[in-house]
Amino acid sequence: MSEEKWLLNHPNLSLGVDSSWYPFDFTDTNGHSSGIAADYIKHAAELLNINFEPIKGKTWTQSLQNTLEGKVDVMAAVAITEERLKIFNFTKPYFTAPIVIVTNKNSFYANDMKSLNGKTLGVVKGFAMNDWVGRDYPEINILPVDSIVDGLEKVNSGEIDAYTGAIAVINYEIDKRKLFNIQVSAFAPYDFEIAMAVRDGLEPLIPILNKVFAAMSENQKAAIANNWLS
Repeated sequence: MSEEKWLLNHPNLSLGVDSSWYPFDFTDTNGHSSGIAADYIKHAAELLNINFEPIKGKTWTQSLQNTLEGKVDVMAAVAITEERLKIFNFTKPYFTAPIVIVTNKNSFYANDMKSLNGKTLGVVKGFAMNDWVGRDYPEINILPVDSIVDGLEKVNSGEIDAYTGAIAVINYEIDKRKLFNIQVSAFAPYDFEIAMAVRDGLEPLIPILNKVFAAMSENQKAAIANNWLS
């Protein structure tokens, strides 16, 4: 089946989104899906003449599980890991996000990941950092937290030693919530390679999306990034 015919047969696709991963994937004050991922989805939808309908009322983890179960067609923003590659169908990464370590200003300064040996590190449940840190730094005590905000607030109050996540998200939440006890200590040796995940049965969509993103000019990509990261 040609790509054009496949698209005609699949004019509407359900989209799993995150409500609070600003600026990559979040729900704005009007309840609309927004952020870098939403801008890439919008570009693809207009070019391919198909509709991506966000599934609301689900957490990111629930949406990811529903994609695995075939209940959601596409996830807008998922960080690629070796474990996820075994069970999900991914596009090529369309965005790369640096990851940093944050600590409490009144506690200690982490120069690198090894500085966290024996310390408690907050990582959001289900996030890729759980796999990476658990594999590479077994002496770090990983504490699953409910959300990015939960992790940052625990660092701010001194309840945990450190938190790690995407620098753009962390800077936004620190500023928004006035978490003045937090400092960015170091870059982690990881990046979030953000891609879209596609459920089983819709594999022809993957090369189509890859072509769409590959054909975007550097100016188009920079405009999206600057819109959210400036």
